[in-house]
Amino acid sequence: MLAPQQQPDFAAMRAEIEAAREVPELVHIIGQAKASRAYYKQAKDAENSWQSFQFQLRAERKAGQLLIEMNEAGVRTKGRAVPGFKVGSPTGQPTLAHLGVSRMESQTLQHLAKVPAPAFEAALADPAAARIMRANAVTPGGQKAREGLGEAKIRNIALSSISISSRLRALRPDKVDEFAESMRDRRLINPITVRRLDDGGHRLIAGHHRLEAARKLGWEGIPAIIFKGIDAVDAELLEIDENLVRADLTPAEQAAHHKRRKELHEQKHPETKRTATLKRGQEKAPSRQNGETENRYTRDTAEKTGASERTVQRHVERGTSIPNVSELAGTCLDQGAELDALAKLKDVAPDRQANLIEQAKAGEKVSALAEIKKVQRAKREAELGHAQAAGNLKLPDQRYGVILVDWPRKPLAYSDETGADRSPANHYAVHDFAWAINVLAPMIDKLAAPDCMLAFWSTAASLLDDIEIMAEAGFCALRPRDTAGHLLRDKSGGPLEPVSPGGGSYRSHQVWDKQAIGLGRWFRDRHELLLVGVRGTFPAPAPGTQGQSLFSERRGKHSAKPEFVADELDRLWPSLPKIELFRRGQARAEWAAWGNEANVAADRAAPIEEELPLSPDDAGGGCAEMIVGEART
Repeated sequence: MLAPQQQPDFAAMRAEIEAAREVPELVHIIGQAKASRAYYKQAKDAENSWQSFQFQLRAERKAGQLLIEMNEAGVRTKGRAVPGFKVGSPTGQPTLAHLGVSRMESQTLQHLAKVPAPAFEAALADPAAARIMRANAVTPGGQKAREGLGEAKIRNIALSSISISSRLRALRPDKVDEFAESMRDRRLINPITVRRLDDGGHRLIAGHHRLEAARKLGWEGIPAIIFKGIDAVDAELLEIDENLVRADLTPAEQAAHHKRRKELHEQKHPETKRTATLKRGQEKAPSRQNGETENRYTRDTAEKTGASERTVQRHVERGTSIPNVSELAGTCLDQGAELDALAKLKDVAPDRQANLIEQAKAGEKVSALAEIKKVQRAKREAELGHAQAAGNLKLPDQRYGVILVDWPRKPLAYSDETGADRSPANHYAVHDFAWAINVLAPMIDKLAAPDCMLAFWSTAASLLDDIEIMAEAGFCALRPRDTAGHLLRDKSGGPLEPVSPGGGSYRSHQVWDKQAIGLGRWFRDRHELLLVGVRGTFPAPAPGTQGQSLFSERRGKHSAKPEFVADELDRLWPSLPKIELFRRGQARAEWAAWGNEANVAADRAAPIEEELPLSPDDAGGGCAEMIVGEART
């Protein structure tokens, strides 16, 4: 990115272009213009970014003209044998490499040089037309740059001669007022764009707000870029591109524009349809067009609008999955994340999607994000219930020497509606502290051998709660307190000794550096803790075999824990029976695993008659009923 003091002087740049007589000079100016354009684009300065692009095109066009002149004069080698010289031998003639351009760049520059001057100047008067001209110049042959949009010229035409067809973008009175105020003082900087009709009239392509502002000011005529010989499809594409490049469109309006643009693009290029790109044996086309045909929609639109292909595809997905998406412009659902969630409802809950759309159009405050979470959670609960009914969540009738736990805790959020976008509940069922005390702790106690170690995953925010859960399960001793929270004391005034229902004690913990910054209220989280508690006479690692208290490993999928920990438990205690609670996927070799997504071998986890307690009453607790948690993701 250019520093502010390095921003080029546009007046000086124009003079340099006019004075340049060598291709390398113009290549340097092109580089300056591109850097300036990138700087202003990042600074969100549309006017200077557009001016930088204009100078880039002028420099490219002149460089192309010089390349053509050099070739015609025979002073530039094309890489073919020159009379009197062998191929590859020095000829004294400059090559493209000497000039600082690649072969493809040379073709693009020469294609721009061949665009007729009136058409080139007309394109420079409109950002959308300029982008299209530049993108077409890159295509093989560059013919589109010279002929694709027909003949163009700039003229002052009567307002009465301009007709308007249906528009994708609704007219905004406030925008008309803004244009009128600007045009009253500075006239019209960017002409409107029209196409010439057979009856001599003109059909508006781009510039509806500028046109209405001119009418409001009482103008009789207006400067216009007039295209002759352009068909209705190209005219509509030009209108859409103009809006995508210049207009301040809302997410809903962008989705509507991209949906229609894709329809028109596939009408002109049927080979780019996804059904046309199926490979032999495929039943379904890829979800994106990236990497398919050379002139695929996403690539063509990205080149003409300056957006990425993924951004274009996301707009298309919104437009095709939400009926009449343009009608949501200005509503509470006219936000990127809300539209993405609304699009997902098409396949899983179309009735809810339709209801939300009608409520939003009526001015009600609704949220598709909250709705899709409800649908996803209901689905997960149904899957969990099915697993429970099938008996997959019965506890194994065995005691284990090592228990590894990563329970699905419910995190705190300021709002369940708006503050839980990144919540684990979006990925799996979660439970609160009461469930852990009344259900999870008795489960651990039931599975633990008299001499047992508990490896318990925790976080900075849940550390104290997790220590309480370990104590309830008999793997941590805590000093008793009174109802006010003060430590109880003996007759001499000293605190009472720590007590544990299982006689266990906390021993140590390990820190996992996830090598990635997460969220957090006090600090941005980057680590998790593995708490270690034992009961009985469980042996510590042999001297010299201990691992380090800190290990680093890149985090994986949401809440997935590194296999490194289980590997270490296997290394240090290879002969002890082990179980992992809330395991996702296939159990490790020589391990038992429990959870509704754990694939447990029958010989290692035989079901027993007594099922896991589903309520505090069953577990000996005293709070509201809780369901069993599912495996972490």
